[in-house]
Amino acid sequence: MGCPKVLSSSIAYSYSQLRLKQEQLDRLHRCETKLNQCIQEFAQYEFLCIEPSLSPDTWNGSLANQFNEIRTENIQSSYRDIEHRQFNSILQLLNEKMNQIQEEITSLKHSISSMETELSREQEAKKLK
Repeated sequence: MGCPKVLSSSIAYSYSQLRLKQEQLDRLHRCETKLNQCIQEFAQYEFLCIEPSLSPDTWNGSLANQFNEIRTENIQSSYRDIEHRQFNSILQLLNEKMNQIQEEITSLKHSISSMETELSREQEAKKLK
């Protein structure tokens, strides 16, 4: 059996850790929401990769054609890579971290419950003495 004072201190410390983890999880959820908004906004502006459109009135010829190919093949594909692969990778890392913190929260809650049960038992045993 542990000392009630030590158990009380451990419980208090665990509650402070629990609050910290819950705050971290809340911040990550807010970050995820904001990131999803940014992703949506980013997707809406893909058309800017090929703006302005080239016409005989603005620019034409072989250099204009080469520029247009670079713009549509390289720049637009890079933009799509950011939109799909890179943002998905970031979201996956964010979700992994949120899951990790959620597991830590669950573990802390279990530890707190166990310590509170042990403290309660010790206090009852102390009363019976």
